[in-house]
Amino acid sequence: MKRKKGITLVALIVTIIVLLILAGVTILILTGDNGIITKAKEASFRAEMAQIKQQVELNKIQAKMYGATIEERFTKVVLEDLEKFDADLKKEIVYWGQYDIGVSEITKEYAKKNWKNILTEERLGDLYIVDKETAGGKENTYLYDEKEQIVYKIPITKIGKYAVHSVEELDDCRGESNDNIIYDDSKMVTVDGVSYYEPNLSGFNLDKTSIVYYEVSENIEESITLTAKEYISKGKPRTIEKDGKIYEFYNYKTQKWANILVENSGMQSYWTWIPRYCYKQNDVSDIKFIDMESIPEEGYIVHSDFAEGKKGIWASKYEPISTANIQVSNFPYYIPDITGFDKENTYIEVYNSKENKFEETQLSKISNITDFARENNWFNYKEQVWANIRVYEPESKTESWWVWIPRYAYS
Repeated sequence: MKRKKGITLVALIVTIIVLLILAGVTILILTGDNGIITKAKEASFRAEMAQIKQQVELNKIQAKMYGATIEERFTKVVLEDLEKFDADLKKEIVYWGQYDIGVSEITKEYAKKNWKNILTEERLGDLYIVDKETAGGKENTYLYDEKEQIVYKIPITKIGKYAVHSVEELDDCRGESNDNIIYDDSKMVTVDGVSYYEPNLSGFNLDKTSIVYYEVSENIEESITLTAKEYISKGKPRTIEKDGKIYEFYNYKTQKWANILVENSGMQSYWTWIPRYCYKQNDVSDIKFIDMESIPEEGYIVHSDFAEGKKGIWASKYEPISTANIQVSNFPYYIPDITGFDKENTYIEVYNSKENKFEETQLSKISNITDFARENNWFNYKEQVWANIRVYEPESKTESWWVWIPRYAYS
């Protein structure tokens, strides 16, 4: 009698593993951030919000034709309504509403921390609950910000890894990416017989960071730049040639320190790479570059800035030595405070870039400094337009200029 062949335990286990892998791949294809289900939910959400917004706009046009106002159709949001909204919706309302609260710009971080103080009764005048008829039979489902012309869906909508209340928020989330962050590690290099760690760009942004090369000559002021993306793609060259001239990124033997330029939201900052070194205890000017494994020579100690295994530090060229903050945040700034200045002898100086000169207005003739600043572009720190005033001293017949520096922190 022939024996029937059966499946072995090993074959069964292998089969189960293969099925699990296939199931995992299928689930990822369906539900991942770019999966079929996620894309379908996103398309549905966008279509839904576009339809509501279109209907709201049509109702506004109709109301205007008949001499009516939006208040006659929609219900204003009041503080009692806010208690029903989740924290994410409140944050979106504050962030996208850009409320006038004395700062230049409201960031998401600022909105998250301060929405309780910002969403007051007097600041809710442009926020409405869309009526049931306009919302296609759905009651208390949508909000409309008339000032910013944004529609919010009150129930949170989850699309992939994002949880949003508006298309604007979804677009902003979709734009967030770490693809441009540099992942690099500093290695020891030897230049003209001197060894040290090369500049470590790990954590900097490819699009916002530039490498500064100085001409190899006595005229060290002449320089050119490469974007970090070009620098890395070219194999991190220490020197480059242009128009018959040689430019050098760094050469610590000749005291040519590595410099980079970081540009973020219109602001520029220069940073210098200081490789790991040790110094003589009785003579801090006597330094020796050192790697992670080497033990300093007798009488030398490793500088405290290189604790915790740091191969080097990025130091500001204009501030005391400190480790650079590799991700610059765009926080709002305080508008100029001119409390205490003599209105009769203080003048607001607005820079006219076309004519390359300042135009002044006496402070006593300005009824609302905030409105004046907006209408005349008195300051815009994103564009590096600094707020200036001129103070005249009638007794001594002297004048002094002052620049407003908003509160800031640096790493």
